[in-house]
Amino acid sequence: MENLVTVIIPVYNSERYLKKCIESVILQKYRALEIIIIDDGSTDGSIDICNEYQKKDGRIVLIHQENKGVSSARNIGIENAAGKYICFIDSDDYVDPEYVLELLKNIEQPDVDLSVCTLLSEYALGRWNKKEMKDSIIERDEGLISLFSRQGMFGGPVCKLYKIKILNQYGIRFNENIKMCEDNLFCYEYIRRCKKIVCSSKALYFYCYNTASASTKAYSPTHIADSMLHFKAYREIGKTINQENILVKKYYLTINCLKWIRLVYRYDLFACLSADDIKYVQRCIKEAYKDGIKKELKMKKGSYVMGLIIIISPKITRLVCKTKRLYWRKV
Repeated sequence: MENLVTVIIPVYNSERYLKKCIESVILQKYRALEIIIIDDGSTDGSIDICNEYQKKDGRIVLIHQENKGVSSARNIGIENAAGKYICFIDSDDYVDPEYVLELLKNIEQPDVDLSVCTLLSEYALGRWNKKEMKDSIIERDEGLISLFSRQGMFGGPVCKLYKIKILNQYGIRFNENIKMCEDNLFCYEYIRRCKKIVCSSKALYFYCYNTASASTKAYSPTHIADSMLHFKAYREIGKTINQENILVKKYYLTINCLKWIRLVYRYDLFACLSADDIKYVQRCIKEAYKDGIKKELKMKKGSYVMGLIIIISPKITRLVCKTKRLYWRKV
């Protein structure tokens, strides 16, 4: 008997892309699927599309809830999953017909707890970007390093196949109190519990990048709130990172350093952090600089200098951020 794979698709106002997404799932070559679609309070035509496909395919389970966010929708999917394995697909993305087949083949190898494939990002005007994985079997620590590496695996929950047993055994769920980078936190908590991870170079997941999203626009006041959520997620990871080996911690500090410099400079993060949180950011950047991060990451001179300013003086840091913000308002 074939192992059942649960595919979880959270949906919120995505009628423009939803048909292509669902079609790509029901046309999978691996047929033993449970397709859980969670409508997160959509107000457009998404629910009609979901109802239409549920009538066509008996493998589709449709769940409705008030709008609570993508983390809540994904958690509902996990709680209702009957499969041995779980994968997540965003409703504006789509997958190759061999997506589940390839991930399943790899995860069923001895001691493997996670299967990952290459992701292709589709931008406007037909541009593509590949988050490429090399064909390999890696250990847990290598997986964490890859997660924290700029050239490593995609940090979101998609393009991966998980074991429901591990999710339930360790109570791994998406943090519904964190609205940004909560998916990075989810992947971190899962990979910490893995023995081995299989990576595939096959590009089987197509991530549709929306260039009109808030993260691609110039400065706006909402970015301060968003940057706080970003900070909250990565400080949550920091609570347990000291339990990892030195190399894993180094990669975490490296990616943290880049994030803190960017968030502080672009969105004036220090404006909403407590004194303790500011010291935490300064400490992370200082530790990363001790490891020679400038050469390793090929940092631009301006970014490196901004990091030094953050370490030396929060007051000067705020002044630099205010000056930059005035410039954004003029343009």
